[in-house]
Amino acid sequence: MHDDKPVLTRTAICAGLRDLGLRSGDLVIVHSSLKSFGRVEGGADAVIDALLDAVSPGGTVAVPTLTYGPFAPENPPPLFDPKTRPCIVGHIPETFRQRPEAKRSLHPTHSIAAIGPLADELIRDHERARSPIGPDGAWGRIAQHGGYVLMLGAPIHTCTMKHGPEEMLIPWRLTDWVDCQVVAPEGVRTVRIRLHQRPPEGKPQWSLERVLDQMERTGGVRRGAIGPSPQVLIHAARFWVAVLADIERSVLATL
Repeated sequence: MHDDKPVLTRTAICAGLRDLGLRSGDLVIVHSSLKSFGRVEGGADAVIDALLDAVSPGGTVAVPTLTYGPFAPENPPPLFDPKTRPCIVGHIPETFRQRPEAKRSLHPTHSIAAIGPLADELIRDHERARSPIGPDGAWGRIAQHGGYVLMLGAPIHTCTMKHGPEEMLIPWRLTDWVDCQVVAPEGVRTVRIRLHQRPPEGKPQWSLERVLDQMERTGGVRRGAIGPSPQVLIHAARFWVAVLADIERSVLATL
C-alpha cells in the first residue's frame, strides 16, 4: 500500500528549529521522539544533523543518555562503561552517543552525551556531583551556561532537568550515598553517588505545568511544531529558578 504521508528532511527540521528560536552558538539538551515526526529521510541521523546545523557554527547539542533503573544503596547500578552501555531513552540519543565526536559523562544513572565546543565542560566530573541532576553536574551546567531544554516531540513530563531543583530542596528525592564502578579513561574506578528516587506516597507535589504556563507568559518557553511533531523550547536557567520557587511555595511551605 502506498504511503502518502510527507517525508521530513534534515533541512526542514533545521528550519523548524530555527523558527522555534535556536540560533548559532546556542547550547541545548534535547529530549526526543523519532516516532513523533512520522517519516524522516535519513532517520535519527538526519534529526541529529539538523540539531547540529541549527546551532552551528559554535553551538553545542547534548542529549540525555540515561541508564537509571530499580537501584538502591543495597542494589547499586552495575559497572558503567560510557562507550558500551546503551541508554534507555530512545533511538535518537542512542544513535547520538555512538557518534565518534560525541562525549559522554561518567554518571552511572543520569549521564549526558554532547557534541560541540562545550562538550568537555558539560561532562567534566559529573560522576563526582552531589546529586545526579543537581547544579554541580552536567545538567546544572547547561543552565549555568545559558542553555536550553528542547522537547523534540517528547512528552513534557520526561523533562529530566525538572529533577535538579528537586534534588536541591526536597530531601526524599535522593537516597543515601552508594559506591558504584565506572570505566574512566584511566581504567575502572569507584565513585560515590546518591541515587534519584521517586517521592513516597502522600508527599506534597509541585506543578510542572504551572511553571511552564507562567514561563510562557514571560517568554521563557516557546512552542511550535515540525510536521506532526510538537516542540517546546525552555530557557534552562529561568526554568531552574521557576521550579525552585514553585517547590518552595507548594512543597516546603506545607511541611
